[in-house]
Amino acid sequence: LKHYFAALAIQEKLDDPAMKAKVLGNIGLIYGYQNANEKAISYHTRALKISQSINDESGLSIALNNLAIAQVQMGKYDEAVENYLACIEIDTKANNIEGLGDDYNNIALLYMDKKDYKTSLEYLEKSLEIRIAVNNLGTLAITYGNLGELYYKLSNFERAEGLFLKAIELAKQVNDKERLNYIYRMISKNSENLGKTEDAYEYYKLHIAYRDSIDNSALARKQTELELNYQFNKEKEVA
Repeated sequence: LKHYFAALAIQEKLDDPAMKAKVLGNIGLIYGYQNANEKAISYHTRALKISQSINDESGLSIALNNLAIAQVQMGKYDEAVENYLACIEIDTKANNIEGLGDDYNNIALLYMDKKDYKTSLEYLEKSLEIRIAVNNLGTLAITYGNLGELYYKLSNFERAEGLFLKAIELAKQVNDKERLNYIYRMISKNSENLGKTEDAYEYYKLHIAYRDSIDNSALARKQTELELNYQFNKEKEVA
């Protein structure tokens, strides 16, 4: 986060509004990951206003999408729907096909949260159609995983299993550890409901392995940062 604030200070001096909006958006995303959603909304709103002021349609779509994600986390569904629909309108006009795939996927998750599974399925199928067409394996893994979760919530465990397995296959190809962590946790729960106790246990072990791998990577990055800061400070002392 401190690196983004440093970047923000630089952009203030350079007077590059488009880049400033991107940095503000990234700060908002980090606050969102930390569940500091009020702060996230504040930074996404600032990014949104800048993109509006310079007529940056791409930046506007990104800011609206990010803002909607934070609003969903706070249960502000009506505001989030409005922003997602605005994203869809912008990306449709710009023929931003991959952007539309993201828009449909994200609004589908909102309706899944609201337990409006019919509408969620409609948007997920639209997202899937686009992502198959552009053949982005990483985003395809996301949509298949989300479809699996939807059918899991509908207690259609057989259908969910096939979708989770497809998501695992794709996520492995792009080495998406975070996605694999999530999918193995979900397919473990799904297997329990199918009475596949041994499979559920094996999937749960894989979930734990990927979770620990992610945690260890984060710890290693933090340790490296501490070591670099220590070395930098020692060099300053010598100088």
